[in-house]
Amino acid sequence: MIVSNKRDNPVCDTLAINRSDVEEVDKVIYLGTAIDSKLNFKTDTDAVVKKAHKRLFIMKQLSATRVSQPIRIRCYPTFIECIFLNHLW
Repeated sequence: MIVSNKRDNPVCDTLAINRSDVEEVDKVIYLGTAIDSKLNFKTDTDAVVKKAHKRLFIMKQLSATRVSQPIRIRCYPTFIECIFLNHLW
């Protein structure tokens, strides 16, 4: 049933699919990407940044323990690049 509010914007009162009511939620995770009810990706972006900071800390620890540069270069795609590449789809 569609009802109109004072601004004449259609608002869905209830939505049913196959005679089952559909629940309205603030956030949904679809294919690993968090999307909120306003189609913003801030929650997902914050999660990716948080994960990247954790992995960057690991890279800094490798540098602090004097791990050789060739090994650190090999670790970079595993720790850092994979986070960003998985979220480009």
